[in-house]
Amino acid sequence: MPPTGSRGFGQETEGTYLKYRKQVTYTDKGAAPAWIGLHRLHFRQPLLTGLNIISNRHTNHPAMFTLGDEPNPDPALSSDPTKPATSAAKRSKRGITRRQFLKGSAAVGVALGTGGLGYTWFGEPNWLEKIYIRLELPDLPASLNGMRLVQFSDMHLGMGKNTNDLEQLVDVINKEKPDMICFTGDIVDEYAQELAAGVAALQRLQAPLGKYAVLGNHDYLDDVVAVTRLLQQGDFDVLINEHRLVRRPDGILAIAGLDDQLLGNPDVQKAARGIPEQACRLLLMHEPDYADRVPEELQFRLQLSGHSHGGQIRLPLFGAIITPKGSRKYIMGGYRAGKGGHLPLYVNRGIGMSQLPIRFMCRPELTIFTFYRKEQS
Repeated sequence: MPPTGSRGFGQETEGTYLKYRKQVTYTDKGAAPAWIGLHRLHFRQPLLTGLNIISNRHTNHPAMFTLGDEPNPDPALSSDPTKPATSAAKRSKRGITRRQFLKGSAAVGVALGTGGLGYTWFGEPNWLEKIYIRLELPDLPASLNGMRLVQFSDMHLGMGKNTNDLEQLVDVINKEKPDMICFTGDIVDEYAQELAAGVAALQRLQAPLGKYAVLGNHDYLDDVVAVTRLLQQGDFDVLINEHRLVRRPDGILAIAGLDDQLLGNPDVQKAARGIPEQACRLLLMHEPDYADRVPEELQFRLQLSGHSHGGQIRLPLFGAIITPKGSRKYIMGGYRAGKGGHLPLYVNRGIGMSQLPIRFMCRPELTIFTFYRKEQS
């Protein structure tokens, strides 16, 4: 039986760290191996790339989420609730932007020496965490009990991640034997051509119930038409204010996807139009804060999002310092969003990075959901 818990802290994890092509196994209590070996990095040698370190965390939430940061009380704020809320006026007076913070954090890594820089730049960005979540969904066809959905997000090819990293991620995903795969935006950091060499890797992903994707704001920066075409060549169904139906004799599962909130034109009403009333409805949307705009009467049972990177850089007792517009309220993990908490929301921390290829206390994430039918009382 997998370990269970509200947040998974203190649980046994197992994984492998590929060190100079020699596989070393370890068990720990949820922390990075102390012997991570970054002090042995030599810049004349190929740097550590790829998803080299994998650990697992199991959670069991049959009824509702209890995983994420507490949502910020004001969507305009990006501070964690463990600290007093800071007004937008005060925050702007400080003059700090997300880009400045990331650059400053890199400077802190340099100040810490080679070990600190190595960990934030070459260590943690390659230390993949797999999170397993069991979730009950109303209206899910009983024949889909035990359905496994893998979510990945924010690959940001071209910013510290490349086709080799995508190839390794595909291997990890396929080993999970998913029934469905959902990608929640930002496959490239800027240039569409970064995905061209990765199309073959996307084609290798196997999911009998389909592979679905939505666009993120970075997918719009260069050539969104080309990004969409390349995702489709990778056998992903790109959903832009539309839905698809998985029909079973005992019910229907609907997967709806929205256009990007920041640079696109999301229309949840259009995406939901025509979904049968009895269907179990899932929603894909890059920016998590959009969840508060989803009307309760549309009866979506779960929204999957990315965008935030979990903050990408987090500090002890403080959490994410700055998150981008569109994820200032919901940052990572599970929430009850919307008026009255009618919409379960999960925010994936993503695989890649933006601005600078560094992470600190915010590992890349692959989320594996197992869905079960929730019987109506």
